[in-house]
Amino acid sequence: MQEKQRSELIEMAQVRYGIKGTKVQINLTSIQIDSVMTEAQIFKALLAAPESERADQILYALAKGDLSADMANQILATLALLGKFKKIKIEP
Repeated sequence: MQEKQRSELIEMAQVRYGIKGTKVQINLTSIQIDSVMTEAQIFKALLAAPESERADQILYALAKGDLSADMANQILATLALLGKFKKIKIEP
């Protein structure tokens, strides 16, 4: 990711979750994500959250500074790809 893209992604997440700007109420399943975790460890932690919350969990961790923009971008891309695979119907 380019530096401009990194800062835009972080700023967008901070605004979305009220870290920058107006306060908002966040109601996400409590999971622990931090900057020293590997991608595999983060995906394991995400299993504790409902599927509908997983992308938000990553953006929230990014907004709080618990994830780098590069790692968040990579995980969000993987989640999007996994979502597409789930929609594929395989005919016998």
